[in-house]
Amino acid sequence: IHPGEAPGPARPGREGAGGEMKTLAIDIGSSIGMASNLPDWLIPMHKKYDGDRRQRAGEFMLAMNRILKDLKPFGLEVVIYEDTFARGINAAKYLYGLIGVVEATCYSAGFTALWVPPSTLKKWATGQGNATKADMIAAAQMLGYAGEDEHEADAFCLLCYAEANVIEEIKDDG
Repeated sequence: IHPGEAPGPARPGREGAGGEMKTLAIDIGSSIGMASNLPDWLIPMHKKYDGDRRQRAGEFMLAMNRILKDLKPFGLEVVIYEDTFARGINAAKYLYGLIGVVEATCYSAGFTALWVPPSTLKKWATGQGNATKADMIAAAQMLGYAGEDEHEADAFCLLCYAEANVIEEIKDDG
């Protein structure tokens, strides 16, 4: 899956899989990676917010509002994101601000927002909670991802993790 392309069937063997929740997975950082199991999803999978640091969160909020609005007619049900690990006060303010944007926009649009710790995702995808970016890209490719972008790969692994571990729990609680 490459930016701007529709994912189509997300993974081999998943074509026509019944009962899966329509999910948007987000890798949050200075570059945002996204993956979804919506068949007609035409939104770019990777976006870097390069503007003034003080305006990046606002740009991301507008983008999230647009994405959620655009995906609602396709039946989006849940948004899952990888929690962030911030080094330094400025990074912490920025990244946790983005998490607040994701949670607020999901809440206002009526979607469930869930998070997964990075070490949990890495351990699930690679067997190591401290996996490298290259390890995560390789794991995503083993799951059916065709690209090389680290942010898209994380989002793709997160989507697969959600489908394997989280979605059934939500259905059971529902």
